[in-house]
Amino acid sequence: MIQARAPVKRILVVDDNEDVANCIAEVLRLMGHEAHVAFNGRAALDRAAQAPPEVVLLDIVMPGMSGLEVARQIRLQHGPSVLLIATTAFGQDADRQMSREAGFDQHLVKPIDMKHLTKLLEG
Repeated sequence: MIQARAPVKRILVVDDNEDVANCIAEVLRLMGHEAHVAFNGRAALDRAAQAPPEVVLLDIVMPGMSGLEVARQIRLQHGPSVLLIATTAFGQDADRQMSREAGFDQHLVKPIDMKHLTKLLEG
C-alpha cells in the first residue's frame, strides 16, 4: 500500500549549538521539509518575520534571549497557527509547565526522538 506523504512544512530550527541546529535541519530537509536555522533568539525572530514558519523547534536555554522569551514573541507576532516545539535537556514537570506557559505546544527532551517528531509534524 502506498502511504500518503505528509505535506511539506516550513520549519525554523533554533539552537545556539550550531552543529545540533544544522543536523536537525538537514534531517528535516531529507524528510522533504523546508528547514531554516537560527543560532540565537534575535536571529530566530528576524527569520520568522522574513518567512513565517509553520513549525519552530526552539531550544529553551540559549545565551541572551531565552527560548521562552522567543516563544512568547513568536506567539505575539504569528498567533496560534505556528506549532512551537521546545527542545531542551530539561524534562521535569516544572520545565514542561514553564514551556506551556510561554506558549509552546510540545516539549521534547534532547536528544530528540525523530520518530516522535515525525508524528508531530504529520499531525
